Amino acid sequence: MTAGQRSARPWLPYTVAVVAGLAVIAAAYVIVRPAPGPDRSGCVALEVNSSTEKADLVAQLAARYNAADRRFGGRCAEVTVHGLNSGKAMEALAAGNWSGRQPGIPAPQVWLPTSSLWTGRLRLLDEQAGRAAQTPDRYPSIANSPLVIAMPLEKGELVRQRGKLGWADVLGLSGDAGWAAFGRPEWGRFTFGKDNPNLSTSGLAATIATYYAAVRRSSDLTKADLAKPAVTQFVRRIEANVSHYSDDSVDLLRDLAEADLGGAAAGAAGDARARDMSAVVVQEELVYQYNEGQLSPTPGQKPRVPLVAVHPSEGTFNLDHPYVVLPSADAAQQAAAQDFLAFLQDDPQQRSFADLGFRDHERRASDALVAAVRGGTDGQLTYFDPPAPEVVDAILRGW
Repeated sequence: MTAGQRSARPWLPYTVAVVAGLAVIAAAYVIVRPAPGPDRSGCVALEVNSSTEKADLVAQLAARYNAADRRFGGRCAEVTVHGLNSGKAMEALAAGNWSGRQPGIPAPQVWLPTSSLWTGRLRLLDEQAGRAAQTPDRYPSIANSPLVIAMPLEKGELVRQRGKLGWADVLGLSGDAGWAAFGRPEWGRFTFGKDNPNLSTSGLAATIATYYAAVRRSSDLTKADLAKPAVTQFVRRIEANVSHYSDDSVDLLRDLAEADLGGAAAGAAGDARARDMSAVVVQEELVYQYNEGQLSPTPGQKPRVPLVAVHPSEGTFNLDHPYVVLPSADAAQQAAAQDFLAFLQDDPQQRSFADLGFRDHERRASDALVAAVRGGTDGQLTYFDPPAPEVVDAILRGW
């Protein structure tokens, strides 16, 4: 054996060990590496357009749905969600030219407006244009939220002490007497906030409720009612006392939350804004979100002065958040849409809606919601019958 051979032998065991170790590592990697996920390349693409107040939540639930890799008829769906104000979405659908009206948002196969008031309005516009109705049916709900008169705690409790008051009693406070009629002249006039009824569901429902207040009924509103001078004068008097108009009631409540958070440090302007708002007509879930600090500029910080949800005695509108599968959906997309609807109505997703202050798809309120808004359960509420689309159209033209 040569010297060179002897010097090589001590390295041989180490070399063998290293090679063997690498082989073990490679084998272990092959054994424990993550299994490839399911092939979703052939999933049915489903585009959903949701009203803005729930669009973020529906998008989160769509991501949950996609990750679950549910199957229907051996297929899967890939759901994408975009948010758009209900009125603007209705206008784009009515125009028959979605891409021209909303070039930055894909045309939907499923539409989730805030209320069936919009599906009725779209149906009327389609009929007037001489085309097939895109929303001819009644549609299932994925959540519900009644329209309420939200008032700062002290003012709301004072109103409630008078017993059961109707829309005319509460909104009628906007006359010259204002809060003096309740023994608090230092609070000044009764002014309230609402949304533009052409674009916002709460604004549209609040305007219709004003007409119901004028005729002192909760159903069967007619075009003949709208033409009565006493009705017109009542509505004009109330609309003249709207101190805050907006296209989105969320913005209105964010302003109020900012003023509340500032308190005395906010100065005269902030205090004046807070004092000036006697009431705002909004969906119940927004009162919940406001009181829970979800609309605060400092997320999670609850307001010093919470709002209470006043339910007028003769009834209110229920905003039913319908699930509308549009005629643009092909057979595969219709099947995907039905599976996504079933998913949204399952208990885990309904709890996610409850976390934002919505009632469930059967109108049931959680205990947390009732406590937060100091409101009533569904059994204590009476709901208006929505007027015919022709009457809604006449209201908007008159407004």
